[in-house]
Amino acid sequence: MQRTMTTSLVALALASLSMSVAQRAASDVGPKTTKQQQSERGCSGTSVQVAGQGFHCIDWERHFSKSRTFRECWKSEAGSKVCGPELVAIPPGSFRMGAVHLESATPDNLVKFWWSWQLPVHKVTVRHPFAASKYEAKLSEYLACVDAGACAAPVWMRKGHKHDISRGTKDWVAPGMLLAHYGTLSTIWEPNSPVIGVSWGDAQDYIGWLNRIGETTSYRLLSEAEWEYAARAGTSTIFPWGDAVGDRNANCDGCGSRPDRLMPVGSYTANAFGLYDMHGNVAEWVQDCFADSYRNAPPNENPWQWAACPKRVTRDGSWFNPPTSIWSSFRAGFEAGYTERTCLSP
Repeated sequence: MQRTMTTSLVALALASLSMSVAQRAASDVGPKTTKQQQSERGCSGTSVQVAGQGFHCIDWERHFSKSRTFRECWKSEAGSKVCGPELVAIPPGSFRMGAVHLESATPDNLVKFWWSWQLPVHKVTVRHPFAASKYEAKLSEYLACVDAGACAAPVWMRKGHKHDISRGTKDWVAPGMLLAHYGTLSTIWEPNSPVIGVSWGDAQDYIGWLNRIGETTSYRLLSEAEWEYAARAGTSTIFPWGDAVGDRNANCDGCGSRPDRLMPVGSYTANAFGLYDMHGNVAEWVQDCFADSYRNAPPNENPWQWAACPKRVTRDGSWFNPPTSIWSSFRAGFEAGYTERTCLSP
Protein backbone atom coordinates (compact mmCIF):
# COMPACT_ATOMS: atom_id res chain seq x y z
CA MET A 1 0.00 0.00 0.00
CA GLN A 2 1.50 3.31 -1.05
CA ARG A 3 1.99 6.08 1.45
CA THR A 4 0.06 9.28 1.03
CA MET A 5 2.32 12.30 0.70
CA THR A 6 2.26 15.82 -0.55
CA THR A 7 5.08 16.89 -2.77
CA SER A 8 6.08 20.27 -3.96
CA LEU A 9 9.01 21.74 -5.96
CA VAL A 10 12.55 22.54 -3.86
CA ALA A 11 16.03 22.14 -4.82
CA LEU A 12 16.82 24.53 -7.62
CA ALA A 13 19.28 22.41 -8.82
CA LEU A 14 14.58 23.67 -7.10
CA ALA A 15 15.96 20.78 -3.62
CA SER A 16 12.31 20.66 -1.58
CA LEU A 17 9.25 20.45 -5.28
CA SER A 18 7.92 21.01 -2.92
CA MET A 19 10.41 21.88 -5.75
CA SER A 20 13.94 21.20 -4.94
CA VAL A 21 15.50 22.97 -7.85
CA ALA A 22 19.22 23.00 -8.13
CA GLN A 23 21.62 25.03 -10.17
CA ARG A 24 24.95 23.66 -11.26
CA ALA A 25 27.70 25.91 -10.00
CA ALA A 26 30.74 23.87 -10.95
CA SER A 27 34.09 25.59 -11.31
CA ASP A 28 35.26 23.38 -14.15
CA VAL A 29 32.63 24.15 -16.79
CA GLY A 30 34.24 25.06 -20.09
CA PRO A 31 37.37 27.02 -20.96
CA LYS A 32 38.09 30.17 -19.00
CA THR A 33 38.63 33.51 -20.64
CA THR A 34 41.36 35.93 -19.57
CA LYS A 35 38.73 38.03 -17.82
CA GLN A 36 37.46 34.99 -15.97
CA GLN A 37 40.96 33.98 -14.96
CA GLN A 38 41.62 37.49 -13.63
CA SER A 39 38.39 37.35 -11.61
CA GLU A 40 39.61 34.15 -9.95
CA ARG A 41 42.99 35.48 -8.87
CA GLY A 42 43.36 35.75 -5.13
CA CYS A 43 40.63 33.19 -4.49
CA SER A 44 41.71 30.97 -1.60
CA GLY A 45 38.60 28.83 -1.83
CA THR A 46 36.75 27.52 -4.89
CA SER A 47 35.97 29.73 -7.86
CA VAL A 48 32.36 29.03 -8.82
CA GLN A 49 30.69 30.17 -12.00
CA VAL A 50 27.12 31.33 -11.47
CA ALA A 51 24.95 31.75 -14.55
CA GLY A 52 24.41 35.43 -15.22
CA GLN A 53 26.68 36.55 -12.39
CA GLY A 54 30.18 35.57 -13.47
CA PHE A 55 32.67 34.00 -11.06
CA HIS A 56 32.39 34.03 -7.29
CA CYS A 57 35.02 33.01 -4.77
CA ILE A 58 33.53 30.61 -2.22
CA ASP A 59 35.49 29.85 0.94
CA TRP A 60 33.75 26.64 1.98
CA GLU A 61 35.10 26.58 5.55
CA ARG A 62 33.90 30.10 6.14
CA HIS A 63 30.49 29.45 4.62
CA PHE A 64 29.91 25.92 5.91
CA SER A 65 27.49 26.98 8.63
CA LYS A 66 26.07 29.90 6.70
CA SER A 67 26.34 29.32 2.98
CA ARG A 68 26.54 32.07 0.41
CA THR A 69 23.12 32.93 -1.03
CA PHE A 70 22.21 34.55 -4.30
CA ARG A 71 19.23 35.01 -6.60
CA GLU A 72 18.88 35.70 -10.30
CA CYS A 73 16.25 37.96 -11.85
CA TRP A 74 15.41 38.58 -15.49
CA LYS A 75 12.81 40.13 -17.75
CA SER A 76 10.11 37.72 -18.81
CA GLU A 77 8.90 37.35 -22.39
CA ALA A 78 6.22 39.92 -21.49
CA GLY A 79 8.81 42.37 -20.14
CA SER A 80 8.00 41.97 -16.45
CA LYS A 81 10.61 41.20 -13.80
CA VAL A 82 10.85 37.54 -12.90
CA CYS A 83 13.14 36.06 -10.25
CA GLY A 84 14.25 32.52 -9.75
CA PRO A 85 14.44 30.96 -6.29
CA GLU A 86 16.93 32.18 -3.74
CA LEU A 87 19.91 29.81 -3.95
CA VAL A 88 22.49 28.59 -1.46
CA ALA A 89 25.99 27.47 -2.48
CA ILE A 90 26.68 23.91 -1.32
CA PRO A 91 30.29 22.65 -1.06
CA PRO A 92 31.53 19.36 -2.51
CA GLY A 93 32.24 16.44 -0.17
CA SER A 94 31.55 12.80 0.67
CA PHE A 95 28.90 11.16 2.85
CA ARG A 96 27.26 7.81 3.59
CA MET A 97 23.93 7.70 1.79
CA GLY A 98 20.99 5.70 3.08
CA ALA A 99 19.52 4.66 6.42
CA VAL A 100 22.69 4.38 8.49
CA HIS A 101 20.61 3.54 11.60
CA LEU A 102 19.13 0.51 9.78
CA GLU A 103 22.43 -0.71 8.38
CA SER A 104 22.69 -3.72 10.73
CA ALA A 105 19.02 -4.66 10.46
CA THR A 106 17.99 -7.96 8.89
CA PRO A 107 15.10 -8.06 6.38
CA ASP A 108 12.84 -9.46 9.13
CA ASN A 109 13.64 -6.44 11.29
CA LEU A 110 12.69 -3.87 8.66
CA VAL A 111 9.32 -2.97 10.15
CA LYS A 112 8.07 -1.18 7.04
CA PHE A 113 8.76 -2.60 3.59
CA TRP A 114 9.85 0.78 2.28
CA TRP A 115 12.67 0.91 4.83
CA SER A 116 14.57 -1.51 2.58
CA TRP A 117 14.40 1.12 -0.17
CA GLN A 118 16.91 3.13 1.89
CA LEU A 119 19.54 0.36 1.82
CA PRO A 120 22.29 -0.63 1.35
CA VAL A 121 24.16 2.32 2.84
CA HIS A 122 26.89 3.39 0.43
CA LYS A 123 29.54 6.09 0.13
CA VAL A 124 28.79 8.93 -2.28
CA THR A 125 31.20 11.65 -3.32
CA VAL A 126 29.71 14.94 -4.48
CA ARG A 127 32.55 16.10 -6.71
CA HIS A 128 31.41 19.61 -7.58
CA PRO A 129 29.88 22.53 -5.72
CA PHE A 130 26.29 23.27 -6.66
CA ALA A 131 23.53 25.62 -5.58
CA ALA A 132 20.23 24.49 -4.05
CA SER A 133 17.13 26.54 -3.44
CA LYS A 134 17.06 27.96 0.05
CA TYR A 135 13.35 27.27 0.40
CA GLU A 136 10.79 24.97 -1.16
CA ALA A 137 9.51 26.53 -4.37
CA LYS A 138 6.92 29.12 -3.43
CA LEU A 139 3.44 29.29 -4.90
CA SER A 140 4.10 32.87 -6.04
CA GLU A 141 7.24 31.77 -7.93
CA TYR A 142 5.49 28.91 -9.68
CA LEU A 143 2.41 30.98 -10.58
CA ALA A 144 4.64 33.39 -12.52
CA CYS A 145 5.30 30.45 -14.86
CA VAL A 146 1.57 29.66 -14.99
CA ASP A 147 0.78 33.30 -15.82
CA ALA A 148 3.36 33.17 -18.62
CA GLY A 149 1.55 30.19 -20.13
CA ALA A 150 4.58 27.94 -19.66
CA CYS A 151 3.31 25.83 -16.73
CA ALA A 152 0.07 24.07 -15.87
CA ALA A 153 -1.70 25.30 -12.75
CA PRO A 154 -1.49 23.10 -9.64
CA VAL A 155 -4.26 20.48 -9.70
CA TRP A 156 -6.27 22.20 -6.97
CA MET A 157 -6.52 25.32 -9.17
CA ARG A 158 -7.64 23.50 -12.33
CA LYS A 159 -11.32 24.17 -13.03
CA GLY A 160 -13.31 20.99 -13.33
CA HIS A 161 -10.51 18.80 -11.98
CA LYS A 162 -11.66 16.34 -9.34
CA HIS A 163 -9.35 18.11 -6.88
CA ASP A 164 -10.52 21.61 -7.84
CA ILE A 165 -10.73 23.41 -4.49
CA SER A 166 -13.20 26.01 -5.84
CA ARG A 167 -15.92 23.36 -5.62
CA GLY A 168 -15.93 23.97 -1.87
CA THR A 169 -14.20 22.49 1.12
CA LYS A 170 -16.98 20.86 3.14
CA ASP A 171 -16.82 17.53 1.31
CA TRP A 172 -13.72 18.23 -0.74
CA VAL A 173 -11.31 15.33 -0.94
CA ALA A 174 -7.67 16.18 -1.46
CA PRO A 175 -5.74 13.52 -3.38
CA GLY A 176 -5.71 10.53 -1.08
CA MET A 177 -7.18 12.16 2.02
CA LEU A 178 -10.25 13.76 3.58
CA LEU A 179 -9.87 17.46 4.25
CA ALA A 180 -11.73 17.16 7.55
CA HIS A 181 -9.20 14.63 8.80
CA TYR A 182 -6.07 16.54 7.80
CA GLY A 183 -6.97 20.05 8.84
CA THR A 184 -7.39 23.33 7.02
CA LEU A 185 -5.89 23.93 3.60
CA SER A 186 -6.31 27.70 3.77
CA THR A 187 -2.52 28.15 3.71
CA ILE A 188 -2.18 26.68 0.22
CA TRP A 189 -3.23 30.11 -1.11
CA GLU A 190 -0.43 31.93 0.73
CA PRO A 191 2.18 33.32 -1.72
CA ASN A 192 4.98 32.09 0.56
CA SER A 193 3.56 28.60 0.95
CA PRO A 194 5.28 25.87 -1.07
CA VAL A 195 3.55 25.06 -4.33
CA ILE A 196 1.78 21.70 -4.08
CA GLY A 197 -0.31 19.65 -6.51
CA VAL A 198 2.40 19.55 -9.18
CA SER A 199 3.84 16.54 -10.99
CA TRP A 200 7.42 15.72 -11.92
CA GLY A 201 6.52 16.84 -15.44
CA ASP A 202 5.21 20.15 -14.09
CA ALA A 203 8.56 20.60 -12.34
CA GLN A 204 10.37 20.07 -15.63
CA ASP A 205 8.16 22.68 -17.32
CA TYR A 206 8.95 25.21 -14.59
CA ILE A 207 12.67 24.54 -14.84
CA GLY A 208 12.55 24.81 -18.63
CA TRP A 209 10.85 28.19 -18.32
CA LEU A 210 13.49 29.48 -15.90
CA ASN A 211 16.23 28.36 -18.28
CA ARG A 212 14.55 30.04 -21.26
CA ILE A 213 14.04 33.43 -19.67
CA GLY A 214 17.46 33.26 -18.03
CA GLU A 215 19.10 32.15 -21.29
CA THR A 216 20.89 29.38 -19.42
CA THR A 217 20.79 25.62 -18.92
CA SER A 218 21.79 25.80 -15.26
CA TYR A 219 18.47 25.16 -13.54
CA ARG A 220 17.45 21.55 -12.92
CA LEU A 221 16.11 19.23 -10.26
CA LEU A 222 18.59 18.00 -7.70
CA SER A 223 19.77 14.44 -8.07
CA GLU A 224 18.74 12.15 -5.24
CA ALA A 225 22.32 12.01 -3.94
CA GLU A 226 22.59 15.82 -3.97
CA TRP A 227 19.29 16.07 -2.12
CA GLU A 228 20.35 13.77 0.72
CA TYR A 229 23.80 15.36 0.91
CA ALA A 230 22.18 18.80 1.18
CA ALA A 231 19.57 17.59 3.69
CA ARG A 232 22.13 15.93 5.96
CA ALA A 233 24.42 18.98 5.87
CA GLY A 234 27.38 17.09 7.29
CA THR A 235 25.43 14.87 9.72
CA SER A 236 24.97 11.10 9.88
CA THR A 237 22.10 11.04 12.38
CA ILE A 238 18.48 10.17 11.58
CA PHE A 239 17.60 13.88 11.36
CA PRO A 240 20.11 16.69 10.92
CA TRP A 241 19.37 17.85 14.48
CA GLY A 242 19.87 14.37 16.02
CA ASP A 243 18.30 10.92 16.29
CA ALA A 244 15.10 12.06 18.03
CA VAL A 245 12.43 13.97 16.13
CA GLY A 246 12.03 16.41 19.03
CA ASP A 247 9.55 19.25 19.15
CA ARG A 248 9.01 21.92 16.48
CA ASN A 249 12.02 20.95 14.39
CA ALA A 250 9.83 20.22 11.37
CA ASN A 251 6.21 20.06 10.24
CA CYS A 252 4.93 16.46 10.42
CA ASP A 253 2.39 14.30 12.24
CA GLY A 254 4.41 13.44 15.32
CA CYS A 255 6.86 16.33 15.27
CA GLY A 256 5.65 17.65 18.62
CA SER A 257 3.45 20.72 18.63
CA ARG A 258 2.39 20.86 14.99
CA PRO A 259 0.01 23.25 13.19
CA ASP A 260 -1.89 20.43 11.35
CA ARG A 261 -1.58 22.29 8.06
CA LEU A 262 0.83 23.33 5.36
CA MET A 263 3.17 26.04 6.60
CA PRO A 264 4.87 28.92 4.74
CA VAL A 265 8.44 28.20 3.71
CA GLY A 266 11.12 28.98 6.28
CA SER A 267 8.86 28.39 9.28
CA TYR A 268 11.41 26.12 10.97
CA THR A 269 15.14 26.34 11.65
CA ALA A 270 17.50 25.93 8.68
CA ASN A 271 20.09 23.16 8.58
CA ALA A 272 23.86 23.74 8.69
CA PHE A 273 23.94 24.53 4.97
CA GLY A 274 21.27 27.21 5.39
CA LEU A 275 18.48 25.21 3.70
CA TYR A 276 14.94 25.25 5.08
CA ASP A 277 12.19 22.61 5.18
CA MET A 278 14.27 19.72 3.92
CA HIS A 279 12.27 17.71 6.47
CA GLY A 280 8.48 17.76 6.63
CA ASN A 281 5.93 20.25 5.27
CA VAL A 282 5.88 18.77 1.74
CA ALA A 283 7.77 16.04 -0.10
CA GLU A 284 10.07 16.93 -2.98
CA TRP A 285 10.69 15.64 -6.49
CA VAL A 286 14.24 14.87 -7.57
CA GLN A 287 15.59 13.91 -11.00
CA ASP A 288 16.25 10.19 -10.48
CA CYS A 289 14.32 7.15 -11.59
CA PHE A 290 13.08 5.05 -8.68
CA ALA A 291 14.66 1.72 -7.75
CA ASP A 292 13.57 -0.28 -4.71
CA SER A 293 17.11 -0.43 -3.29
CA TYR A 294 20.49 1.25 -3.66
CA ARG A 295 22.19 -1.79 -5.18
CA ASN A 296 24.37 -0.55 -8.07
CA ALA A 297 23.54 3.10 -7.30
CA PRO A 298 26.01 5.74 -8.61
CA PRO A 299 28.96 6.47 -6.28
CA ASN A 300 28.75 10.19 -7.13
CA GLU A 301 26.22 12.99 -7.47
CA ASN A 302 24.90 11.95 -10.89
CA PRO A 303 21.17 11.14 -11.09
CA TRP A 304 20.34 7.45 -11.48
CA GLN A 305 18.32 7.18 -14.69
CA TRP A 306 17.49 4.65 -17.40
CA ALA A 307 15.42 4.59 -20.59
CA ALA A 308 12.25 2.92 -19.26
CA CYS A 309 11.61 4.94 -16.11
CA PRO A 310 8.09 4.26 -14.79
CA LYS A 311 8.61 6.11 -11.50
CA ARG A 312 10.58 9.11 -10.25
CA VAL A 313 11.90 9.61 -6.75
CA THR A 314 10.38 11.84 -4.09
CA ARG A 315 12.33 12.67 -0.95
CA ASP A 316 11.08 13.64 2.48
CA GLY A 317 7.46 13.57 3.68
CA SER A 318 4.60 15.97 4.23
CA TRP A 319 2.89 17.70 7.14
CA PHE A 320 0.48 14.79 7.65
CA ASN A 321 3.13 12.03 7.48
CA PRO A 322 4.84 10.46 10.55
CA PRO A 323 8.45 11.13 11.63
CA THR A 324 9.69 7.97 9.86
CA SER A 325 8.75 9.68 6.59
CA ILE A 326 10.97 12.69 7.22
CA TRP A 327 14.23 10.86 7.97
CA SER A 328 17.17 12.24 6.03
CA SER A 329 17.26 8.87 4.27
CA PHE A 330 13.55 8.50 3.49
CA ARG A 331 12.59 8.00 -0.16
CA ALA A 332 9.63 6.87 -2.25
CA GLY A 333 8.74 6.51 -5.92
CA PHE A 334 5.76 7.76 -7.94
CA GLU A 335 4.78 8.02 -11.58
CA ALA A 336 6.05 11.24 -13.20
CA GLY A 337 2.50 12.48 -13.75
CA TYR A 338 1.44 11.65 -10.22
CA THR A 339 -0.89 14.13 -8.56
CA GLU A 340 -3.13 11.62 -6.83
CA ARG A 341 -2.66 10.47 -3.25
CA THR A 342 -0.05 13.14 -2.81
CA CYS A 343 -2.35 15.42 -0.98
CA LEU A 344 -1.93 18.32 -3.31
CA SER A 345 1.37 17.87 -5.01
CA PRO A 346 3.47 14.96 -6.13
